[in-house]
Amino acid sequence: MSISATEDAKKINVNAATVNQFARELDEAEDKVTTAVGVVRSIRKRAKNEGVNLRMLDEVRRTKRMDQDEVLVNERDRLRYAAFLGLNLGTQLELDVEIPVEVKDERAKYDAERDGFNFGKRGDPRTDNPFEAGTVAYVAWDTGWIRGEKEHFDAPAAAAPAKRGRPKKNASAEMNDDTGETTH
Repeated sequence: MSISATEDAKKINVNAATVNQFARELDEAEDKVTTAVGVVRSIRKRAKNEGVNLRMLDEVRRTKRMDQDEVLVNERDRLRYAAFLGLNLGTQLELDVEIPVEVKDERAKYDAERDGFNFGKRGDPRTDNPFEAGTVAYVAWDTGWIRGEKEHFDAPAAAAPAKRGRPKKNASAEMNDDTGETTH
């Protein structure tokens, strides 16, 4: 595989400061991932200890992120395939689950805030709020949008590319671009 002259020039011009900057950024990002994975494991462990069927929770959360038409097609297929294999999944009456109104309301508020967060994080306009002004859902969506917009604008600063060239000089030390060693 041949390397273009531009790619070759970029590789030759990479200096220690650039490599060190990207190494630091990657280390920090990987630390955040490690922390997040630990938090997720802790939450999953608590849920399991409370009797939550994690496999079903994961499946329902994954389904919740799908397009509604895709959900209907998949559910229809699941029921058909179960019937083909002689598996009786019961009737709708047997499967009805009573959900308290306050739980439904809290979930709707959470979903609205999460949707608003995703809109704000993508940089979508605040005026895209789909709920009627003055409703709980409208306020929740707007609150989420504000958080998402903050993350949207904070993220580029953290992911900004390292500046090329010599690093700023420190009064007590200077880094050698060729070796990456600090000189005093």
